[in-house]
Amino acid sequence: MEYKKIQWHPGFVAAMDLEFTANRKDLIFEKEYNLNTKPLEIDLLVIKKDASVHTTSDGRKASDITISVIREAKPRELFRYFAAHGFFVEHPYKGIYYIKGRALFATQIVVTGELNRDEHIWLGALSKKLKVQDVKTLLEETNKLRGKAEKELADSVWDVSFCANKQLIEEMIGDESMYEVLMEIMEPKLRIRDMEREQKGLQKGLKEGIQQGIKGTVEILRDLGLKDAVIKTMIMEKYNLKADEAVHYLQ
Repeated sequence: MEYKKIQWHPGFVAAMDLEFTANRKDLIFEKEYNLNTKPLEIDLLVIKKDASVHTTSDGRKASDITISVIREAKPRELFRYFAAHGFFVEHPYKGIYYIKGRALFATQIVVTGELNRDEHIWLGALSKKLKVQDVKTLLEETNKLRGKAEKELADSVWDVSFCANKQLIEEMIGDESMYEVLMEIMEPKLRIRDMEREQKGLQKGLKEGIQQGIKGTVEILRDLGLKDAVIKTMIMEKYNLKADEAVHYLQ
């Protein structure tokens, strides 16, 4: 079965928003910001609010602008280009590189695979190399969130993390203790989908509503990139199905 391509952008925007939680009231987030009238855009524009400053056309100083390039792996070819063309690089923190010298604007390269995961949990979660402990830490941070908007942002990060780490998720499902952790993550999403499906099916009967709920669960798990054999195990456990009943919902 061919699964849909991982949608990194929504997870990235959500992770950046969560990273700036402490300063959110002072910032404006503009997703997929158009640089001009042509189809050229940046993934995310973060603007620091300052009510005392009134700008005009070309009124923003170069010193007010920072360009951030965010990658999971270090872009070695780009760093070789910097070295060959008169730039020099400072490395003040793990995973963060400042480009100095001939840069028109303040520029930084953020390598999420090198970041301190305890300090940058949300960006660090956008990786294909998560470990079980990373999933547990991410769950702990998610459980600390209280606002509906923040939980929705976390949900976007989880979608990317699950899709990018299919093998890890399958290994967790095979481990009884890890399965419980995984279901703690998945349960709110599955419960919401179940309720939506069951409500739609109530007009045609309770049985059909439950069937719609199971089909919705299968859709979510497939969207997350899990194999049908793994999904079969999960829906048998969640809905108390027999093997042949579970297979029916995978067809």
